[in-house]
Amino acid sequence: MYSIAPDYYPSFRCIADRCRHTCCRGWEIDIDAETLSYYNSVPGDIGARIRGSIVTCDGVSSFRLQGDDERCPFLNSTGLCDIITHLGEDALCQICDDHPRYYNDFDTFTQVGVGLACEAAADLILRRHQPAAFITLADDAAPTAPTDEEADFLRLMDALLSVITDRSMPLALREEKLLAMLGVSMQEPSPEESAALYGSLELLDSQWQAALQRLTSSSTLLTNEVMREQLLAYFIMRHLAAGFDDGDYAVPAAFAIHAGRLIASLARTEDEFVDIARMYSSEIEYSDENLPAVMDFVAAHLTDIN
Repeated sequence: MYSIAPDYYPSFRCIADRCRHTCCRGWEIDIDAETLSYYNSVPGDIGARIRGSIVTCDGVSSFRLQGDDERCPFLNSTGLCDIITHLGEDALCQICDDHPRYYNDFDTFTQVGVGLACEAAADLILRRHQPAAFITLADDAAPTAPTDEEADFLRLMDALLSVITDRSMPLALREEKLLAMLGVSMQEPSPEESAALYGSLELLDSQWQAALQRLTSSSTLLTNEVMREQLLAYFIMRHLAAGFDDGDYAVPAAFAIHAGRLIASLARTEDEFVDIARMYSSEIEYSDENLPAVMDFVAAHLTDIN
């Protein structure tokens, strides 16, 4: 088993107390069984504090969040984690240790990356100039040859990234070519349709709701096509795998285009583009209800051209 990742992945670093949108607030923090067993064995005041902050419901243990902003009980006033400061990073539960990493598991390899819901990841991904590409991460085990289906997926991913990063063409043409390669065209949803959909979804952050108010027919797209290219490449790299089981790659690819255009239409500046992309990821990508709803919405706007 080996891993592939975007080439920027090894450069990711958590910015800890410098983070303005900490992942230690507003998120459910489930504790895996192995870590729970460890927490039950930690001695002293910190062990008692940890155990006193855990609640269990329907067999799932998690930290009891505090206040209206649903703050982790171990996020201290300096923006650091008391579990780390007392016990070290190895003491984190799996979800805290992994975030903002995501994993797409295949039979012979794992696809890994970092999600835009993290502001450090969003800055890393969207402000870079080098075209996105995949790399193979070092592994002690010799790589296993991919299955035929996996090899087809990897070739398709490479082909799509080659189109996305071809800066000899305007981004709009690259988007059309990408869809054509998958045998579809897309009628872009109207601002009114998009506003109705996103307004109906579960809302996590009122700032996202405020950003959606900008969805109008007069909205223009952010002119920085390199930043928009990086966003499109990120969505493709993260979500194309959703089509692996049934071979329908058109919907996740169309989602990538739609999401990128929507974000670009809401942002007036490059800084806003990064922040709105972060909010979109939190609201849509990390929601088990919202992401399928947007995928279905996009699928309804596709036409088969074969």
